[in-house]
Formats: sequence, C-alpha cells, structure tokens
Amino acid sequence: MKSFSALILFHLLLSFAECTAQTQAQILDESFDTVTVPDLPPGWIGASSWSSSSSSESPGSGGNNLVHTGSGFGTITLPSLDLTAFLSGFISYDARRTSSYSQANLVLTASSDGGATFPFTVISSELALPAATSSYQLISMALPGELFGKSDIFLRFEAQGGTSSGSNIRIDDLVITGTLNNNDPEGADSTAQSSSFGFNSGSSTALEQSDDVLIPLSLSVTTSIRGLQFDIMLAGSNAQILTIERGFAISDTTAWTVAWNNIQGTTRILVLSKDSMVTMSGEYDEFLWLRLETNALSNSSAIVESVHLSGVIGAMEPDSAGMKTLTAGISQHNLTILPRKADFQTDLEDVNFGLVAAGSSANRTLFISNPTGTTELIISDITSTNQLFSFSRDSLFISPGATDSLVLSFNPTQKSFGNQNTEFEFTHNGSPTGRSVIIANGSGIGGRGDANKDGSVDIGDVLLGIDAVLGIRTISSDGQQSLDVYPEFEGDSFLDVRDLGVLVEAILERGWTDGTLLPDVLSGPPAPLAAATSGIVLPFENNLRVEFEQLSSASFQIWIHITESIRGLELSIPFVSRVDLSATASPETVRILIAGNSGQQLVGMNSRLDPRTRSLRILLALNAGNELLSGSYSLGKIVLENAQTKPGIDYAVAYDSKLERITVRYDLTSTAAADNPVVETPILSLKMPYPNPWQLGSSNDIRIPFEVPPSPQPPRFKVYDILGRRIDTSDAHVFQTYWRWAPDSDLLVPGLYFIRMETEEASFTRSFSVIR
Repeated sequence: MKSFSALILFHLLLSFAECTAQTQAQILDESFDTVTVPDLPPGWIGASSWSSSSSSESPGSGGNNLVHTGSGFGTITLPSLDLTAFLSGFISYDARRTSSYSQANLVLTASSDGGATFPFTVISSELALPAATSSYQLISMALPGELFGKSDIFLRFEAQGGTSSGSNIRIDDLVITGTLNNNDPEGADSTAQSSSFGFNSGSSTALEQSDDVLIPLSLSVTTSIRGLQFDIMLAGSNAQILTIERGFAISDTTAWTVAWNNIQGTTRILVLSKDSMVTMSGEYDEFLWLRLETNALSNSSAIVESVHLSGVIGAMEPDSAGMKTLTAGISQHNLTILPRKADFQTDLEDVNFGLVAAGSSANRTLFISNPTGTTELIISDITSTNQLFSFSRDSLFISPGATDSLVLSFNPTQKSFGNQNTEFEFTHNGSPTGRSVIIANGSGIGGRGDANKDGSVDIGDVLLGIDAVLGIRTISSDGQQSLDVYPEFEGDSFLDVRDLGVLVEAILERGWTDGTLLPDVLSGPPAPLAAATSGIVLPFENNLRVEFEQLSSASFQIWIHITESIRGLELSIPFVSRVDLSATASPETVRILIAGNSGQQLVGMNSRLDPRTRSLRILLALNAGNELLSGSYSLGKIVLENAQTKPGIDYAVAYDSKLERITVRYDLTSTAAADNPVVETPILSLKMPYPNPWQLGSSNDIRIPFEVPPSPQPPRFKVYDILGRRIDTSDAHVFQTYWRWAPDSDLLVPGLYFIRMETEEASFTRSFSVIR
C-alpha cells in the first residue's frame, strides 16, 4: 500500500555485498486520492488540461489518478524536492493511455535551477508511456545523477496531446525513492541504529461496511523487549476498532498477554510477556494487527479516515550501552474508505466504422465488463448524439467479474452521409462517475449527389456528371442514381443538364432545396487544406496554389497558379462583403477565357455570395478538352468586411483531367501593394524530435518538425552534448517542415543531447536521449 503523504519516510535495507547498512528513503509518494476531483495535490502546478480524475482506476491504490486530456500541449510540475542528502534515486508510476494518444507524446524532464529551465530528460518519449493501450503499466527509471546533492529540484511532465478532444493519459501511484549518503552527517539516517514501533505503511484502502480491515504495525528493535504500550485514535467516525490481533512473534497466548481498552475515544493497547519471555532484536513487519470495521458512507465519494499512533513505550532489555528507548515510527495511517460500486470498463474507447455505403449499415461489437466491481453494474440508459449511430440494447445488467456485449451501428442515408461522428453516452452505477462516453466515427459514401463515392458533394461530382451526360464516361448505376436529382429529388431515371443544374445550385448553396445540408467538403489526399488562420504551410508539391494580391486596405485580387491542367475548382472564401469576378487582370482572367470557348463548356464559372455564412463560393467546371492549362490566372476581385482581416479559405477542392484530386495550397505570403503592406505574424515552433531515445547502431534518422515563416534563409540546426560540445551534423538536411540527421554512432555515447534551431527571429532547443 502507498502513503498519501509527501513526507520522507526512512527504512533500512540489507546490503547484498558487504553486510553494511545502506539507507533508503521514500522522497515522494502520491496516489492522488486525498484530493477532490478535479483538484491537484498541494504543490503540483499544471495547465488546465491536467487534472485529477476518478475515471479508469488503477490496479494499485485505485481511487483517483492524474489525467491529461485533449490534443493540446500541457505541462504539470511536481512539488520541490530536496536531494541534498541523496546519492541516487528512482521514480516509478503506473501509466495508461488511450489509442488516440501516441506513446511518444509524453516526456518527463527535470530542473536543477528552481524550475527556471528543464534541461534534463528523466524519462524520454516512447518510454514515459506504455506501448499497449487501455491498461496500466508500471514505468520506472533512475533519476539523472546531476540532480543529487542539490535542493529545490523540480520534475515536470510535458504532454504533447492526442489526436482528439477525448484523447487522454493517466498516471497513478507515483513514488520517488532515494539512497541516502550515510557519510554525510546531515544526510545520514539518525534512527538507523534505534528501535521503533509504528504502522507498517502509511496508507491502505477498504470498502464501506467491511469488518475485515487489517492494518499491520511493525516493530524494529536492536535489543530484546519484554513489553509494549501505545495509544490508537481514529480521527473520524467512519470506522472503529473491532479487535487487536497478534502477529507471529507473540502468537503464544501462554507467553504473551495482549489487552486493550477504550478511554474517551482513545484505545490503549498493552503487550506484556509472561515468565520473563522476550522478543529478540530484529525487525517484525507484522508484530500486531488492528482489525477495523468501516461504516456505510453518507454519499458516493471516498473518505479518508486517519488512524493515529502515540504514547509508544517499550520495556527494553539493557545491553552494554545501557538502557534503550523505543521511538515511534510511522505514526499516522490514512485509510481510504471506498463506496461499494460497480466497475464500468470497455474494450474500446473509440470506434471507427470506416467507409459505409449510404443506405446500408456497419456494426461493431463493444464488450463491457465489471472486472473489479463489488456490486452489479447496471447500465440504465444509452444515448447517441447522432441519429445515424444506434445500439442494440437500451440497458444491461452485468454481475461482478462478468462481461457482456453491445452492438453499435452506423447507418448513413441518402440524405445524411459523409464524415459523421457521435458520442455514445452510458448512464450507469459504476465507477468512476456514473457517466461514460465512447466516441465513434464513420464516413458514409454514395449518397445524394456523391457520384464518385468519396463522402462529399463537390465539383468532382459535377465533372463526373458532365462526362456522363456527354457520353464521355460510363458511371455505375448507383453513381447515376446519386446524380439523378431532377425532378427534386425523386429523379426521372435520366441524367441531363437539369440534374447538373440542381447539383451546381446545391453546391453553391451548400444545401438542397428541401433543407438538407451537404456533407462537409473533404480536403482529400494527400493532406487537408491549410486554413488561413492556422499558419500552416503543407509540405507537398503545389499542383494548384491560391494567392491573394492586396490592392487596398480591404480589397484583394484572387490568383490561382497551376502546374498542370485542371478541369474543376471549388473555393470558399469567408468574410467577403463585395465581389467582382468580371474584373480583368494581366495576364489572363478565367471568366474571359471561358467566355471565349464558344459555349463548349457546360457549366463554366459560377459564384455565390452567401449572406448567411458570409462566404463567397466559386465553382469552376469545364468539360473534357477545355481544361485550364498550367499557368497563372485571375479569378477576380473581392472586398473583405474588415480591413484588418486577412483573406482566408474555408475549403478548396481541385480536379485534374483524369478527375483525380490534386493538392491545393493556400499561400500565406500574399503579394501586397507597396503602399499597403500586410503585416504577417511570424510562425515559429520546434516540435519534439523522434525517435527519442535514439539507439546506438540504429539506422533510423532523427527528425524534428518545425514551423517558421517563409524566408530566403532556412533555419540553422546544431547539436550539443550535455557538456556543451558541438556534435558534427554535416550529413543533416533541412526540409520545408522538418530537419533530418543521420547520427554517427562513433560520435555519440549514451546520454542527453540538445538540438538547437536558430532563425533570424528566435531560437529553440529540444532534448533527446541516446541509449545502447
């Protein structure tokens, strides 16, 4: 069992080598069970994404744990540690992660300057979290030698976050132990040669309404003892002492008397030998047992009952050094009384149904268990936040230790499809909170308007319809059914220009005339379009680049630059107040080019300024043989609502002559008029290197992602060891979004290293470890 206290508790271990005593100390022991969720223990300082939680109890102390939730970065710092009296030490804890939280996204660092900087890596990424998901694993690591002999040491968990708002990691039963410097008078254990009596441990747990709670007391003596007296007091009214039970050393009832009596809330215990019987010198871990009974709790929250020991007196045998005294050892035991609860556990924390044809159904089986529950798990209600997702039963009853199953379903329809997600919420009587959520997602394809079966209704479906009407391309019967939307929406089993007209109008409005909204436009492979506000430039070849040329404080010319011919383009630009797509600009304007095609195009260039969403939508669709060739083209002019707002793009989709998606990039470095410069906010960040740690002899390169604003001068990278010596990186390469280096095993030894990125604006440093 583990202590809830952060006090240093000393105990002796025998040396295996030279028969000399080596003193170990418990520096920190935290189970997070003495706080009220979501509070942090005293001295722990963390971001809002860190909190205590009663969900997903650990197999150790159970109860609460420490959790980091979400996709964002967040740190949490442990209380100050004084390691001046220690030679070495270890840290251990139980850790758990969800499948959407990468094993590499947690690192434990240390500071020796009072928390100003954290240059030491205690546990590197991919070692600080378990490889397996959804179960706890013990993590243990030696503390860096640079921390010992110093005071005001801080340890910090740095969490990178998962891939969704529900991603999380959990930490419980964190223990730090150290080896004392017995050659240091201030650090030596002054009680190493004394005799003591006290609790065997500082904490334990028990269920409410239990009469078999046993708390051991231990005796350590350097001489023989013939009697013992002490007092026990319970601070609260949630438990009471039933009896005092003997350990093996005093199990002989004819040789030892054990008696007790309660005096005004304090129980005095007396142990006395008969016929001059004594216990010999040594350590007795279970000299006595307190048997307690716990009461029913008034609510569903755990309660800590403190048991105090005082008034320790020992009848000690004298030796050559004279009379010996008996001192108190661990004098307080915190008994956490847990309510009798069911345990809600699932084999999955999120469910992915994949691609599912509209009008059909996909099923996944969820197994729900009650592995450590002390009563029946009753799931009284199940709900889904999205009606396209359903479940096979409304309620379940699961006995302690048993498992049952539930079938979850995803049912996209002809009207509702595309990327869909839901939260299955379970209301139950189980731990931790009586409410649990399973996140599910899936993509419905082939619904109304989705002829190319990608889960989206966009310009690609228009192009496919054009080819089908002209007889250039044969499409499947279900693809034809998706496009047959005239008359609205029963269809007439024929595809013609009327169906294309309805489809184009729906795309411009992002919804059908019956009020059904279109699925979200898919950004498509190889990567999503960068939003203007995100400041991200994607590391892919530019088949099509959108650029805004600033003409005045709020007006911009829209340009597209293409490296291969395109047949279709769909753009949505937010916060537009006025638009003039007929405006000419050098060298070529798309609308003029289309008008000169003698009417051969069927759709051409359409636009719609939507007052509801304050977005301008542009739709460009050409029939085969009239593609836009590689080059630069103007789409026209726009005026934004606010002169302080930079132009952005909600989404962009483009197709080539083969009707395959091509990459679209929004260029953040818009060309500005000389008398109206656009002030760009620098984008600077350096991510964590990977793999970390790097193994000597490995053939893997070390990569470290970064983000910097466009500049003719690329960032510079340098590697240093812990002594500040520069490491040769002549074989490294700087790419658009990451730096790659193939380390030479002959230049490195196991230890801590630092990668430094330098730009004209700032510099950043990240650490990594090298292991054998």
